[in-house]
Amino acid sequence: MKKTDERGFVYPVILIICFGLFYTIMSASEMMVSERKFLQQEGSVKEDGTLLMAGARYAVFHINSDKEYVYPAELQFHHDNRSVVCYIDTTDSLTFHVILETSSSSGRKKKAAFFYLKESNNITDWTEEKG
Repeated sequence: MKKTDERGFVYPVILIICFGLFYTIMSASEMMVSERKFLQQEGSVKEDGTLLMAGARYAVFHINSDKEYVYPAELQFHHDNRSVVCYIDTTDSLTFHVILETSSSSGRKKKAAFFYLKESNNITDWTEEKG
């Protein structure tokens, strides 16, 4: 039987195990960071949509109110650190063109436009664009 020199095999094995653990920890932390960013962006998109819908309801309520207004009109309301500006114009006595603009303190903006038919109480031709 030949005698083999097995000294020195422990260090490379420990080194390989350490690199494997390091790689696993780094990939898991990168996945957590990217998922957190995605969820924050998704939350912002949902907030923008909710704010636009609130602006649309506000504009429709304004149009359907019993008060007489002169058009074009500009309405504005604030919620937390965000604001919505509603521009309302009329094409005829029963059709209104509404433009909504949202903005936040961070500078994120979103814009939407639609037509409101007062007689049938319908919103038509909803379009959105990112600002």
